[in-house]
Amino acid sequence: MLGIIGGMGPMASSLFYNMLIEKTPADRDQDHLDLVMLSHASMPDRTAAILSGDEAQINHVKELLRSDMNKLLSAGCSRIVITCNTAHFFVDMLEDEEKRHVIHMIRETAAAAKARPAHSKAAVLSTDGTAQTGIYQNALEAEGIDVFTLSDCNQQKIMTMIYDYIKRGLPVPEAMWNEVQSEIVAAGCDLAVLGCTELSTAARQLGLDISDKGFYLDPMDVLASKCISIFGKA
Repeated sequence: MLGIIGGMGPMASSLFYNMLIEKTPADRDQDHLDLVMLSHASMPDRTAAILSGDEAQINHVKELLRSDMNKLLSAGCSRIVITCNTAHFFVDMLEDEEKRHVIHMIRETAAAAKARPAHSKAAVLSTDGTAQTGIYQNALEAEGIDVFTLSDCNQQKIMTMIYDYIKRGLPVPEAMWNEVQSEIVAAGCDLAVLGCTELSTAARQLGLDISDKGFYLDPMDVLASKCISIFGKA
């Protein structure tokens, strides 16, 4: 059975569940995946903990994630996904025996990027916390893909879109998104990773192409496909 640690944010968790439903070849209820979702909306902000540099705050988030994982394992889940990119920084701090249960969104995304044809330079659109950890940069570069870093101005636009618009349930201003997109295209990027689950929710509003041949790669979409491949009943 699949376990999902969500609530970071709630809209992203809802989107992920919908992705699982949409990707499942089903004629009846029984064809869908059995799963348990733990929506931990009160989880402290992951980016704030990382940027604080405070070991106590970082360890607190890590222990909360460990506790959530143990709850899902106790409920009978054999594999766990976490619908928050930044949270994987804390997952990587856990013991190997604990981490083996996690379907790792960042590593799966890097593998998916490598599997796509002719992708050699990627932009990672993410929170400041994810960017500071280098978690996507390291995973993509390990697959032979160069990573482009946004200018400070456009990185701030990404943070504004995530925190001031998407998390508040507001539509992303297309003009602001287009400014970010113009920079990454001008830099010669042939791929852009939506490295925050809030951006995954915005992708549908903005009509971004996250198909196999699209310019954008959505880690949530990658993760959902991986879950179907592991747990699918077809």
